[in-house]
Amino acid sequence: MTTRRGHSPLMIVLHRLLLTAGCAVALLISTTQPLRGQPPAPADQGVPRLIEGQVYTPGANAEVRPVGGSWVTLHRVAPGDAGPLDSARTDATGRYAISYRRAQADSAVFFISASHHGITYFSSPLANADIRGEDADLVVYDTASAAVPLTVRGRHVIVGALDSTRRHPVVEIFDLLNDTTVTIVASDDRPTWQAKLPDGAQDVRLTAGDISPDAVSVGDGEISIFSPITPGVRQIGFAYSLPVSAFPLALPAEGLVPMMELLVEDPMATVTGPTMEAVDSVETEGRTFRRYMGQDVPAGSVIAVDVPAPPAAPRTLYYTTIVVALGMLMLLALGRSVRRRRTSPLMNPGGGMSGDAEDLAARIAMLDASFQRRRNPTDAERQEYLRTRGGLKAMLTDALMRQDGPR
Repeated sequence: MTTRRGHSPLMIVLHRLLLTAGCAVALLISTTQPLRGQPPAPADQGVPRLIEGQVYTPGANAEVRPVGGSWVTLHRVAPGDAGPLDSARTDATGRYAISYRRAQADSAVFFISASHHGITYFSSPLANADIRGEDADLVVYDTASAAVPLTVRGRHVIVGALDSTRRHPVVEIFDLLNDTTVTIVASDDRPTWQAKLPDGAQDVRLTAGDISPDAVSVGDGEISIFSPITPGVRQIGFAYSLPVSAFPLALPAEGLVPMMELLVEDPMATVTGPTMEAVDSVETEGRTFRRYMGQDVPAGSVIAVDVPAPPAAPRTLYYTTIVVALGMLMLLALGRSVRRRRTSPLMNPGGGMSGDAEDLAARIAMLDASFQRRRNPTDAERQEYLRTRGGLKAMLTDALMRQDGPR
């Protein structure tokens, strides 16, 4: 990880956590409206560019089905301004063409989006040159009910030491595989995914991932996700706190778990369960987390985490932040390894990579599209939208400034 001089990776993560507090944005949202009469962006006084591609859904035997009549929207996100530039409707073969202008020195991020069955899909950032063919194609998916199964490919659990509230902070991250060619959507009475919470879990909240807090429900000892889940690997991270009486903590495996990872901060804690073995510890900000790994944990088995009686003096709440930040680090690292097809990093001429800028640009566009769908937003909703967008733009500015010059 590349960091600024004098700042550790953890401190940078903590800084971003503060910037992004309350800025969770849904990555899959309902249909955006076609654009008409949008004012041109300042960067449109430049070299003509052309995007020509196709919108399609995957079919059987590697075949594709074109999506005709779909609106494709071109987005531009820069440190000073952001918004949709233009849109075009696909023809009967799913093909579209959008022409625009881009200044030579423009360092903004450009990408396209299209909606299908109420779900909006985004491309990876577009290169500076004209884009045609596969690089400009956008894959969308049909939808199916939540009865479509999801497979847990990995589970990561971090158990922190006792904090000032006399509770243990816990972070869980699930790698979920949708091994189909349809986007899974929730029904009226069935979420897209659920996970059981331990007895005594409190302060349950999302920590990271592709899910909006509005699409999460907590009750009856479970956390339920109602957000659409697209094909491929998706990650869901959430945190909660547990009292001392909740230990030994039992973590059941409802199905086969190909990879199970556990990090415990208390040096006297023990971890037991099928295939679980101790590996190298993880140290950050002077805190050490003992690490355990398990491969192909059998369905129906239970991983147990036991923590001895608490010391007389409680730890400070600072350690709660350490645990959540460590969870964020794990999620970011894991996210790099599971990017879907054609989600390539944004490259600069020196070979550097701006994955942060790519993610933030997509979040801003998704937030804009979500807000545009609201017919009569309240003043409170408008203020929340502007506050969230301002925080994301500040982060994008910081990410762009860290690059080695213009693209």
